[in-house]
Amino acid sequence: MDYLTELKTIQMWVKAVAGMNSVRLKEAKPKLARPVILWETPSREKKNNIGQYVYIQSVRQYGRLFANSLDDALDVQEKLTKDLEGKGGVLPIMQEGILLGYLKAAVIEFNTSESLDVAFNIAYEVTYGNTRPVEAPNATYVGTRVDTLGAELTQN
Repeated sequence: MDYLTELKTIQMWVKAVAGMNSVRLKEAKPKLARPVILWETPSREKKNNIGQYVYIQSVRQYGRLFANSLDDALDVQEKLTKDLEGKGGVLPIMQEGILLGYLKAAVIEFNTSESLDVAFNIAYEVTYGNTRPVEAPNATYVGTRVDTLGAELTQN
């Protein structure tokens, strides 16, 4: 899994729950029709190791909700919050119909705003694994050798 797969999962969830489009911010802010969500740069930090090759990362994905009215903004906030709570903070990560993993302990927080541009973030945990090195093959031959040359030298 990677950042884009995680973001695609969140975007599909937002579209299914709130019926809103969302766009990953690649350059300066584009002019888009409201209502829309713009996704900004996420923050990541390693939380702890599960094993030598598996670890958990805490991720905070930042977004900005651009709404037409206060009622629209509150409606989107309520839909997303209630749906995430109803799912126990777990969102499945799907790719081409295959379950890859889960975004766990997901929490959404909306910040106060004086305008209809509301900053928010979704914090979650995701498990990643490093590639294990290839193990050495089993031995095909094990033998012993008697060295008689060394024994003759010690007797003289």
